[in-house]
Amino acid sequence: LDAGEVFQALGLVIALAGSISPWIAVIEADPQGPMSYGVAPAPGNQGILRAVVDPGPSIEWPAPLKSCADLVGLELPSLDPIGSIVEWDVTFAEHASVVDQDGVIQNINDRYVANLKYATSVECAEQALLSAAAVRQRGKACAGEKAGRAGQKASRAKS
Repeated sequence: LDAGEVFQALGLVIALAGSISPWIAVIEADPQGPMSYGVAPAPGNQGILRAVVDPGPSIEWPAPLKSCADLVGLELPSLDPIGSIVEWDVTFAEHASVVDQDGVIQNINDRYVANLKYATSVECAEQALLSAAAVRQRGKACAGEKAGRAGQKASRAKS
């Protein structure tokens, strides 16, 4: 085989790899939804961000592709996500801090995952009470705005 044929074969293998193994990755949060700060003297609340990879229907190359690659002397890359590098880029600012993080995908309970564990910041009891009161006050204000808008829509509909 000449160099042109090798590059054509390599191009075919790369194109087929993308269509055979289209990894899908999602980030899951545990717990889901907003988390509050810890209240002193207790520690911050714990959470996990989990990168979950679905490698598709198979993590093995089809036999015809393996034999084609062998024929031209190419080593096919692994389709198995285990050991793939994960780079976390998370900005919690002053709201939380990273406790621990996985740097590679692992098989945990038959799922391909990498975890980032974090803890929320801690606030004093007085600040927690002020924060809770502010949230309740915002809720009342928003409820009032919604009622006002509903009334405006109703009056426009009558006109």
